[in-house]
Amino acid sequence: MINTYPMQCDSCGHKYEIEMKVSEYCNTKHLCPECGEEARRDFSVGGKIQVNDQTRWRKGEFGGEDRR
Repeated sequence: MINTYPMQCDSCGHKYEIEMKVSEYCNTKHLCPECGEEARRDFSVGGKIQVNDQTRWRKGEFGGEDRR
């Protein structure tokens, strides 16, 4: 699953997006492409998360209809 993360550099203020897996995001030091300083996730924007819903449940569970 690939997620889009909005990023912002504290040094130069550059805003950009990166696309990567959650495991890669957590294990990577993110550097600004403009100045090379460490950047952080910009939570004020909100990210795009792609969800593959493969959930199946029996009729009546969670208040939903039978999806099989």
